[in-house]
Amino acid sequence: MPHQKLEKKHLRYYLLNLLATHSKHSAYQEIYPPLLHYLNAPLQSSKYEAVRWDYMKNRTNWANTSVIDIGANTGYFSMAAIESHANEVVAVEGNDAHAKFIRAATELMEWESRLYVENRYFEFEDVGRAYDIGICEVTPSRTAQVKVQMTGGHYERRSTRQTLDRQAQVSVGY
Repeated sequence: MPHQKLEKKHLRYYLLNLLATHSKHSAYQEIYPPLLHYLNAPLQSSKYEAVRWDYMKNRTNWANTSVIDIGANTGYFSMAAIESHANEVVAVEGNDAHAKFIRAATELMEWESRLYVENRYFEFEDVGRAYDIGICEVTPSRTAQVKVQMTGGHYERRSTRQTLDRQAQVSVGY
């Protein structure tokens, strides 16, 4: 069902309701601070999104970039990239409630022309285009499954941290 635009006064309740939807990730997703302040919601436990964002922000130039956020969850990194002057962010999220949450938050923050949500699970074979920066959380055991094309045109397998340390411009795909 397509997202229907809500009046701003109803967006807060809609977002809080989506946050209450239980999924395997809903118990520990940190909400981006400007949005959390607006929602007046209690701080949830997290996977240290704020610390990880500080690390990425201080090692990457986000200005005027196109970004893909794979497995965006509630959109913390997508929203942070927009506020760090990325031109466009595509948030790919397979969980329906999380994708709806990001879409409604994007509407509330008036970022519809820069932050796009794709409610699907990401497949490397069908990315369809190149992005300057790719955000994808992977565990060490899954790092080998993620291929990042480095600016020089050769493929290397790297963890997110190693990739960001090199300030690589990436395109996701084969």
